[in-house]
Amino acid sequence: MPCFANQKSTPRGCPPAGISRWHVSRRRLAAGTASRCRGTSGAWRTPVPLRESSRGAEFPVTQPYADFRPFEQANPRGRFPALLVCDHAVNTVPQELGGLGLDARELERHIGWDPGARAVTLELATLLDAPALLAGYSRLVIDPNRSPQSETSILENSDGTIIPGNIGLDADARHDRITACFRPYHDAIDTTLDGLGPRCAALLCIHTFTPALAGDGIARPWHASILWGGGQAQFAERIRIGLGQVTGLNIGNNEPYAQTPEFGYTAEAHGEVRGLPNLLIEIRQDLLEDEDAPRKWANHLAEVLVAELATV
Repeated sequence: MPCFANQKSTPRGCPPAGISRWHVSRRRLAAGTASRCRGTSGAWRTPVPLRESSRGAEFPVTQPYADFRPFEQANPRGRFPALLVCDHAVNTVPQELGGLGLDARELERHIGWDPGARAVTLELATLLDAPALLAGYSRLVIDPNRSPQSETSILENSDGTIIPGNIGLDADARHDRITACFRPYHDAIDTTLDGLGPRCAALLCIHTFTPALAGDGIARPWHASILWGGGQAQFAERIRIGLGQVTGLNIGNNEPYAQTPEFGYTAEAHGEVRGLPNLLIEIRQDLLEDEDAPRKWANHLAEVLVAELATV
């Protein structure tokens, strides 16, 4: 783990120094990905005010699972011109699913969530004054970053672990997970982007990755990585270079995997279809184990994102 002792960090809850207000620096955006939020028809959407709420309360859904909320909304009135999303924020399994038949220790592994991603997302939302949406269920229930039509949407085996509660699911059981978990989360992203309207300049997906898969044991040397697809090459490269300069660390380019329409569903379904700059930011999980690490990484990201998306 790299040493952060000599790196300066912005105090928690404060925007990066010198930033008094946000507005979009449209000249910095990649050609062909104009900073606007619009529907697939190309028509502009009328911005509507975001409403303060607790977890998912403003998006009513019919729930087959009791005492369950499919997503969490943070800082809905944030002024920074980007939406943060965190697909693998928690390892929560609805009570009715019996923990998917797994030992609690298995759900704590990377197969159940992205450890550290929620903390980084919330710290970054505070530092930037950015709105954020975070999924409220484990990726093993149904992966919010996979197409629900994909064979990898509900895994029966993940990195060598059999998932008993996912074996032999019938159509009704799959439908319950789509309608109770997957669809409300993605509907919330669409509703939030519609509400932000032209104020929104980017969709930023926060993830973490395991230092090595149990299946192959091959060490992953990247400290963080920027994943992108579609027309995001220039935007992603500027963020990657900036993060490397700020941290002095090894920042990968589409490592340890690339964003694709199947394996980067959230960015593709909500960013690419709107012509909205989008990418995945991945941080290696062992670098987030210290208590202060999420805040320090959020500071690094805030410095880069402010330079890219906002000016004083």
